[in-house]
Amino acid sequence: MSNPALSEPENFWTSKLFGYLCGTLGMLIWSGWVVVSRYGVQQTLTPIDITLVRYLTAAALILPFLVNRWMKRGWWHGLSFFQALVITTGIGTPYAVMAYGGFAYAPAAHAGIFINGAVPVFVALLLFLWIRQKVSLNRLISILFLVAGCVLVGWSSFSGDSGQAVWFGDLLFLGAGLFFALYTVSVGLWGVRPAQAMTVVPSFSLVMILIIWLAGFGESHLRMTAVEDWPWEEVIFQAVYQGPIVTLLAMSCFVKTALILGPSKQATFTAMVPAGATVLALLVLGEVPSVETVIGLGVVTGGIVLSLRRSSDA
Repeated sequence: MSNPALSEPENFWTSKLFGYLCGTLGMLIWSGWVVVSRYGVQQTLTPIDITLVRYLTAAALILPFLVNRWMKRGWWHGLSFFQALVITTGIGTPYAVMAYGGFAYAPAAHAGIFINGAVPVFVALLLFLWIRQKVSLNRLISILFLVAGCVLVGWSSFSGDSGQAVWFGDLLFLGAGLFFALYTVSVGLWGVRPAQAMTVVPSFSLVMILIIWLAGFGESHLRMTAVEDWPWEEVIFQAVYQGPIVTLLAMSCFVKTALILGPSKQATFTAMVPAGATVLALLVLGEVPSVETVIGLGVVTGGIVLSLRRSSDA
């Protein structure tokens, strides 16, 4: 008698093929975020404007869930105000303003190198300062790769002949990497649940950016322009991509990839983001990377692979 389980066709939605498709789509969306953000600040909108649009959209998306949790008096359960403020600083408005500010000065390829490359380095530093976690030899080797790649690209920016302050954009990207590392470490050590982060970060971020926007801090085209004269095509484009596509679709893709293929394979797709962003920036924006950037990209990607695979296997 044949075993019915052996004759059942494989479910496509749980197959390895679907896992690889999800990983590829997630990588392309995250790479596209770099290009879309760089394109956005080159048009009419400023970093403050794009941050406002991002969190207005994100808050609208989670509003039904937020109201439900609020009515049950449980949406903030387990998090202090300080903890909510820290994780919002790491992945919310401060991170976004820093990252979008970097796009105003530096090429898209630099964002993938400095933000993605800096996160594992700052995570190791914060873990040592926070809980005195020692750095293993393998992790140290990956950090050396990451630092070497960032220094190579950063030095070429600082010593280049470009009239733009590319090096300043690189520093802003490093700051964004530090913020994201703070988020990564804090949610891990505090055991922050996805539902808590999903409600706290957009709501706190919206309050933060509204205070900045209404108080007149930073340059804002939207603040200085009548609503009917806003560049609505740009606003809607950024809202759609920065909101549901990046916030919901990309994260769902990477979660599904990890569930089907395992954390190690998912980490490989994450490590491909800097290279993907560089290729997309070349094709879409016409930004040709320098030789130093290409070499630095290779070194940083190698360091990210070593770091992520190590943490996935731990």
